[in-house]
Amino acid sequence: MPGTFQRVAAAVPATLPAVLDVDGSEVVLFRVDDRYYAISRWCPHRGADLQQGNCLGTQLKCPHHGFTFELANGTGISHPGLDVNAYEVRVEPDGLYLRRRLRSAPSVWG
Repeated sequence: MPGTFQRVAAAVPATLPAVLDVDGSEVVLFRVDDRYYAISRWCPHRGADLQQGNCLGTQLKCPHHGFTFELANGTGISHPGLDVNAYEVRVEPDGLYLRRRLRSAPSVWG
């Protein structure tokens, strides 16, 4: 549910990037330096698996066609307006929590 942090794991996964389930949606958790980021798993362009993408600082490059997204907010950098959903990440002693940012990204594939 947007606006509410949801516990998605008992701890941060040992191997990153990692796929997590958030209310039936697949989300990928990344770590850049000492900060965690989470975005939707699938590229909105053609459905490529963003878990296989390359991080360039806080930008993620899709492995298929090179579309680039900002991890902090899901904004499409290479193709403005073609965004992915982004999640705020909170690590607590009792687990890993995510909260979807309020804006919703449209999907143009499939």
